[in-house]
Amino acid sequence: MEKNPWVDNPLAAFEAFLASPDWLMYSRRPQDIPKDLAGPKPPRLRESTRDSYLYLFHQILTWLDIHPRGRSALVSLTASDIESFLESRDGNRRIRNGATVRRQYLAILERIYLHLAIEPNPARELAIAIARNRADLAGRHAETASLAPDSLVLLYDYLRRPSDTQGRKSWTDCRDRALVAILAGGGLKVNETIGLYVDNVGKPDTAGLLTVHVPSAAADGTSIDHDTQLQPPATDLVSTWIAHRAQLGIPGQFLFPSTATGKQMTRRTATRIVAAAIAGAGIDIHHKGARTLRNTYAVNALLAGDDVGTIKERLGLQEQSAMATYTTAAVQLQQKLAASDNTGS
Repeated sequence: MEKNPWVDNPLAAFEAFLASPDWLMYSRRPQDIPKDLAGPKPPRLRESTRDSYLYLFHQILTWLDIHPRGRSALVSLTASDIESFLESRDGNRRIRNGATVRRQYLAILERIYLHLAIEPNPARELAIAIARNRADLAGRHAETASLAPDSLVLLYDYLRRPSDTQGRKSWTDCRDRALVAILAGGGLKVNETIGLYVDNVGKPDTAGLLTVHVPSAAADGTSIDHDTQLQPPATDLVSTWIAHRAQLGIPGQFLFPSTATGKQMTRRTATRIVAAAIAGAGIDIHHKGARTLRNTYAVNALLAGDDVGTIKERLGLQEQSAMATYTTAAVQLQQKLAASDNTGS
């Protein structure tokens, strides 16, 4: 009988899968698969992205180690099994994984089962069930976290405060302000932002608007090519950083390097920077991650009366239905603001 590497050595099988063009192919809908994936030199994952996927897969294997059938159970998990993993708790009875990490686990498992042609795909079944319920697994908040307009003003005020850093830390302070500004002002995802090159950012026009081109390659093929547009004060913060970066002579192309040698920033570092900025601005919100800033961009744009189609394009969304979450959040926020005004009057 022919051995199944996913049963005998799932870690080695996953590493080989990550190195193959199939990994990127299964990250897209069939009609969106670029022709160059079939070429002689298919695109590869960046090392930092690959390490993140390997770390998450290691967590899955660690959980399987206590499964009655061990790691060999990977190829026969049910949707219920996967849900149990996502809802596993630590010694303090707290759920280990936040909503974003859960989605990443589901995406990894869904791709594996697509690769193995396992039908029905248990990870996809669970993802569909979550979407239908319009609520995540235990631990997810029903409302989409976003900053209200007055909180967004506080955030920008904090980002434009006089610098209190000197020496080696001063350049990272300037970088961090621009990173938060481009997330809040452009609605980018973290993986898109840390993969941006300096050349992806245009020059401010006469109205102070600045176009940012977000290529699919910036997010290792998990996003579509699209443009977003920044306006002051985000424009000023990003432009200041680009000028400062050039003055420092930081090598490499990454817009937001993690080191003065030009090394790419990790998702974890970017998330930490965002959380520190939101906390530093004195904003009281449970979710202080980059997703909150993406939500903020979309929700505030809707409240300002911007065209829904334009917002969708600037977020890099493929389907109009994907805007439903943001339109619902905008209505909820508008109702809260109205109730607050009535209470205060």
